[in-house]
Amino acid sequence: MPITISCSKCRRKYQVSDKMAGRVGKCQCGESIPVLSAGAEVSVPSQPVPTANLIVPTMSPATPVSAKSLQPVQPGRLDPLVDPFAGLSDEMMSDGSSLQPLAPRAKRPSKKKGPNLLLIGSVAGGAVLFLLIVIAIVVSLPGGESQPVTTVAPPANVSPPPASPKIIRWATPEAVFEAQKKAIAARDWKAIYETCSPSSQPKLVAESAAFVALMAQRIPEFEVIRKEYGIGVMTLEPSMFRGGNMVEVQKKLMAQVESSAEQVADKPGFFARVMETTMSDKTADPTGMLLARAREAIDAKAEAELSDVKVSGDRATATRTLSVLGVLRALPIDFVKVDGEWFIDEKPENDAAL
Repeated sequence: MPITISCSKCRRKYQVSDKMAGRVGKCQCGESIPVLSAGAEVSVPSQPVPTANLIVPTMSPATPVSAKSLQPVQPGRLDPLVDPFAGLSDEMMSDGSSLQPLAPRAKRPSKKKGPNLLLIGSVAGGAVLFLLIVIAIVVSLPGGESQPVTTVAPPANVSPPPASPKIIRWATPEAVFEAQKKAIAARDWKAIYETCSPSSQPKLVAESAAFVALMAQRIPEFEVIRKEYGIGVMTLEPSMFRGGNMVEVQKKLMAQVESSAEQVADKPGFFARVMETTMSDKTADPTGMLLARAREAIDAKAEAELSDVKVSGDRATATRTLSVLGVLRALPIDFVKVDGEWFIDEKPENDAAL
């Protein structure tokens, strides 16, 4: 096992054979370096140590070793596996004059790995086997060659699948009448609009526009609606009320705003906005009469009763009985059937008595 020693003066390090234990070597700077035992690293004081005073128990007196026989080890490059005294005989080490460091053994060049022939052969064999299987399948077909693929054209004059059946909400006049009553009670104004026939919905919007124009002259909330939806201004003349026919008065008022009512884009939204403002407690009526009468008539329809229903083809008539301001009234009501579904055919003259 090599022994590492160092010079305390110049800090050089040397590696010597364990056979040199008990001897004293000399550094290249002239300093004496004792070799005491294997595996020990000894630093010697900078002052020379007389060899006569060096006592090694049970060992022969130290024999000086020539400085040339010591191999310096550069700091940071110490290799404990290199023994510069390996291979020297005892006779050559007796006087130390023949000690020469041995050159480190040359490394054997590494062999470059060649291609994995086994892997290449396996892949190539698999590819060949796959090709043979494909050839065998093709040859086994009738006639020894591939058969053309025949596409089947879809049959001509095939009708498209039937459309989903329309959901009938109101199959009878009684059904749509009850639906409108529930919508009034729930204050669902757009649902009320939907229960009216498509032909009567424009009339409903025109009535709402005339009501807005009339109320806008007295109530600020309706003036906001009139400006927002572009409803025309209504002019009241004394001649309109001659004869006392309120149906005719209502028609004259509607005629003044009819054109602007037709320009309303969102008609269900406009109708709902008018009804919501009319029934709101926040809307104050300075006259104390107009809004109160309208609210009473609307709430009365939620409690109305239907009787004497007569159906004739796609049209039907009946009697709606309701109480307005404590007076029981029986008013006519019309129905119309459109695409298998019944609607209320609203007419201004039917509600004139309200």
